[in-house]
This record gives sequence, structure tokens and C-alpha cells, in this order.
Amino acid sequence: MGNRSIYLATIFLLASLAVGCNVAGGAPPTVREKQGAVKQGTRAEPNLDQGGLTPKPADHPYRRRLAMITRGKGSTLRPNLPSEVPANLGPYFSFAARHPQHLRSRSLAEVDQAVKLAREVGRDRRMKGKEASAAAVARLIKQALNIDFLLADIGKPPPKVVTTLIKEHRSYREFRLTVKDRHVGPFEALLLLPKGKGPFRTVIGLHGHGDSPQVFADRFLGRELARKRFAVVMPRFRAMEYTGAEQLTAYALATSGFSLMGLRVYEVMVVLDHVQRQKWQGGRPLGLLSHSGGAAVANLVIMLSPQICAHAYDYVSDYLDGWESQEGFHCETAPELHVHADVLAARQAHVEARRGLNLPYGFFKPGAGPAQRRAQLRNIVGILRGQLKGGATGQCGAR
Repeated sequence: MGNRSIYLATIFLLASLAVGCNVAGGAPPTVREKQGAVKQGTRAEPNLDQGGLTPKPADHPYRRRLAMITRGKGSTLRPNLPSEVPANLGPYFSFAARHPQHLRSRSLAEVDQAVKLAREVGRDRRMKGKEASAAAVARLIKQALNIDFLLADIGKPPPKVVTTLIKEHRSYREFRLTVKDRHVGPFEALLLLPKGKGPFRTVIGLHGHGDSPQVFADRFLGRELARKRFAVVMPRFRAMEYTGAEQLTAYALATSGFSLMGLRVYEVMVVLDHVQRQKWQGGRPLGLLSHSGGAAVANLVIMLSPQICAHAYDYVSDYLDGWESQEGFHCETAPELHVHADVLAARQAHVEARRGLNLPYGFFKPGAGPAQRRAQLRNIVGILRGQLKGGATGQCGAR
């Protein structure tokens, strides 16, 4: 049977798995949903998988699909992207080929084995929480995600950013930012900028799986903060919908020793660098507001950026999320981070005690009425405003 026949047979298999699956309910059940949390966002990108997932990673159809389009070890893929993957993910699939000096090639079986070992070994006890300094934790994250070389290259030179006005509101303007990055390709962010003279307190908003910057602005307080004269910048994460595209991308990067989580962290750091160069920001401290999968990214970013002085979040990942659930292998499946989960959690608690706010999942308790929602908004605004007051920034976030 030729390659084309194998490809068509695989597509038929995927289609048959999708028949009868209900996708109207959004993303598949997550660990936090099993704990009583409720997803509030809506799916912003097409459901490429149509819900046809299986709970066993080794038998996952997309894992088999990736095995068919890879050549031996590493993610040196064929010139054409898999049909399940949108074109804007091309730079992720060519990332290893463009950074061969940082390649850590391994097979799919070796990736699976790394996850299983991380689960069995549990959490690394060599670095106790109190002993792990901010610098030590930052080094750990960079090494585990293999992004030290990326972070060292930020701003040398900065990428071109195209700013497009989308809409005028009464008290703020809405812009689309298109970041043309040489490492991960172009990606977008949504900017809500108050009218009038700056500088403005600035918050980076990070959305969750199945959401988008627009959903975050509408449902996770982005627009409310803009009306209160915060500048709000919300990157759009690619391949963040739990479907085949995310799983193929995550697996492809993992076979090269990189990770989708690492590239998400890098993209946020690029946005931070861009924001700090803007006159309307004025060199002031920055805040983070994050939901679900976005919080998993933010909880790493705050340990890498000394300019983050406040963080409100609603989720903490152990970075092995989804491995044995319907979600499968995705951006939060990072075994190299999972073995250090205790160290990260201890550092997270240290940061939270000084400038963090742990919110209910979705930012509001289930069934919260208008009065409770207004009170929570005042709480979030209070910590952001309190921590981001004053003039030029000091280095606070990684301490």
C-alpha cells in the first residue's frame, strides 16, 4: 500500500471516530472540571478533531498520524503540513529544523517513556522550596523547556509589530497587534488602550483552552479593566483547543526536545518586551491576569520576568495535565517540568504571598450574582492597582 493509501486510510479512521460525537459542549472534560470547576469560555477556533479522542495516549490516532509523517527520530517533517494542522502552525513544525544546534532528538516512544517516568518518579525533592532562589527556579524553567537561547535573543532586534485599529469605544480603543517573530512566526495579540494621555498601568491577559483574546476581553474582565484605565494586552495562543492540531504540534516539538509550553512562554515574553518599549506604558510595572491554560503559562512567566509585579490567576498546573484523560498530550504535558512541580509550587506560594491573588476557577464562584461579581472585580482591580502604582518599574516579579 502506497503512502497516499495509508494517508487516506488514516483520514477515514479519524472521520469514523468523529461520527456521533457531540462538540457543542466545548472542550473535553478537564482535570479542573472533574474537581467541580466550570469552563466559561467559548471555542474560538474550529474543532479540528470533532471530539474523536481516546483516553490511552499510546493508541491515540493523532499519535499514530504523527508517526506516519515523521522520519525516524526528531520532528523533521515532510514539506507539507498534516491536513489536520492550520497553516499558521507551520513555524512550530519547522522550529527544530531552524534551530538544529538546540535539538534534542528522540522518538515518540522515548517521549512516551519520559512522561511515564515523570509520573512514576513524581516530584523532584532535590531542591526544597525554601532553598530554591528566584534565580535557581528561573534556570530550572529555562533548562526544562529548552528556551534559554530564545529568551536570550529577545529584543536583538525586536520583531516588527503591526498595529491595526479595530474599533473605537467610549473610553478606550481596540487594536490588533501582529507580531512578526523570526523564531515562532507571526502571531497576534489584542490591545485595549485607554484614551487620553498615558502612561497607563498595563495588564497582560492570558486566555485558556478553547478561548481567544476576544473571549478573554468579554468574559474575563479585559474590557472592565480597560474602562478603569488599564492598558490590557492579550496574546492569541495558537494550537490551544485540545484537538488534533494541538496534540500533533505538542508531540512534534517534544520529539525534538522542545515543547509547546516553552514556545507559549517565549511568545508572552516577546509581548512583554514589546509593551515595555511603548510610550503609553512608560516603563511602569506590569501585571498578569490569567485563566486556565493561560495561567499555566503565566505561572512560569512570573518566575522569569522581574517586571511582573502583580498576578491574578485561577489555576495551577502540575505540567502533566491531560496525559491519561481524554485531552491527550497537549501544551501542559511537560514531564521535564512535572518532576519539579514541588519546587515550582513552593515558589508560586512565595510569589502569591507578596503580589498574587488566587481566584476561583473562571474568576467567579459558581452561581455568583451581580453583587458578588462586582466585589470580585474590585478585589482584582485593587491588587493590580495597588501593586502597579508609582512611576518607573523596579524589578519585583521574580523575587
